[in-house]
Amino acid sequence: MSMYLVAVSISVWSVSAAVIYWVTQPEGHRKWWPMWCAYFFRWVPQPVANTLRQPLILAGYSSKQVESWFGRVVVTTLLGGGIIVAFSSFPLQLGGAALLIYVWLPYLNAGRHAKRRQQEAVYALPVVMDGLAMLLVTGVPLVSALQRSMSQHKSHALQEELQVVLQDIRMGTSLAQALEGLCQRLPRPEIRLFANLLLQSSQQGNSLAPLLEQQAKVRREVTTADLEQYAQEAPVRLLGPLALCIFPATILPFIGVIVMKVSNGL
Repeated sequence: MSMYLVAVSISVWSVSAAVIYWVTQPEGHRKWWPMWCAYFFRWVPQPVANTLRQPLILAGYSSKQVESWFGRVVVTTLLGGGIIVAFSSFPLQLGGAALLIYVWLPYLNAGRHAKRRQQEAVYALPVVMDGLAMLLVTGVPLVSALQRSMSQHKSHALQEELQVVLQDIRMGTSLAQALEGLCQRLPRPEIRLFANLLLQSSQQGNSLAPLLEQQAKVRREVTTADLEQYAQEAPVRLLGPLALCIFPATILPFIGVIVMKVSNGL
């Protein structure tokens, strides 16, 4: 009986590893996989699809990546749920639960990643604004200035989203719609103000360079104030770990010595 359980366990883990390896391979190796995921995702009710898509989009996933993730969720959930239901062995059930947690981790961490990504984009605004202002002063058009500015800075969330904006414009989307998509993927008032400046400049032909320089200066001051406030709050944040870990570890040896002396004295 024990040999039978060992054989079944090895078989289930082998199949699980093969399925996970297969569904996580690059999409170019299985051209039909993205098509199947997109087709199946269309049958999901719209409220459920929006609930699944929106947090991942805010976390930086594209629509195709969300659909591919959903396909992996379907396959792995069926496999993990089948293992939990079909077998009474605790190790197998634990393995099935681990599969479910693994495949749902991107969705569970989407909120934290989205918050960090939006903050990163806000911190990168002054550098991007200064680069655009320098290019616009020399007479470079707005779209060309965006393209050149993207090649001058290291990769960050704002640069990635501006590249998506440029890609949408090359595909025929208007600047207003592309910038609206930017504001939806990075829903912060600072990004909205930046997008409004770009749109206003393209529609009315106003000189954008002085406004960008002014806003970059304001953003630097705000960012500096936020970092100083965070640094001032650091000691307060350390009180919890100190009270839970450091203080007990420091006091316990003294308590042990006192207890030993009292016991020997008695």
